Amino acid sequence: MGFKRGEVDKTLFIQRTNHSILIAQIYVDDIVFGASSKKLLNEFVDCMSSTFEMSMVGELNYFLDLQIKQSKDGIFISQSKYVRNLVKKFNLDSASHMKTPMGSSQKLSREYVVESVDNTLYRSMIGSLLYLTASHPDIMYSVCLCVRYQANPKITHLKALKRIIRYIGGTSFTDANWASNLDDKRSTRDHCIYFGSNLLAWSSKKQSIVSKSSAESEYKSLFNA
Repeated sequence: MGFKRGEVDKTLFIQRTNHSILIAQIYVDDIVFGASSKKLLNEFVDCMSSTFEMSMVGELNYFLDLQIKQSKDGIFISQSKYVRNLVKKFNLDSASHMKTPMGSSQKLSREYVVESVDNTLYRSMIGSLLYLTASHPDIMYSVCLCVRYQANPKITHLKALKRIIRYIGGTSFTDANWASNLDDKRSTRDHCIYFGSNLLAWSSKKQSIVSKSSAESEYKSLFNA
């Protein structure tokens, strides 16, 4: 059908015509696709349906633990449901929240004489948190520090991981839409701060400088909060 395969992601297929583009992402037996042309979209659906047994499930709203909300202003992607399930999965939903993912004076080491813990549990927690760093750059350093000790984790390393999970469980939320203003390319940052389930403060404001990447925009939003 004239598709070209992605150079990095081999499950990504792109079809271009003179004025339109169609993108299809394949995951196991699911296909997520979209196009800039309704005609191109219908042709793809007709061709695939005539070749394979398929069913259309409508507009994308949840995929690979990502919540997707589409509107005329853009596409909002969140992992809040994933966070709630993660906290509950490791039995920390009733634990008190932490203000930071890691203490400023905390130093991790191999600690040969300290008691070891189940590395299967430890690696499961690591994997769950690594997937979360896609939308939470604020935990990247702390998680990667704990990754170093997954071969022989100790009780101190497990406590550090649990602190990260208690942190993401929830005292604040920050976000930024990168270069959302078409005129000056500045991002809009947002944050809200909770005490338990009560909203204490919130802010939504355009950033004063142009961020060079979405990660930089997120970090500026985090710093402001």
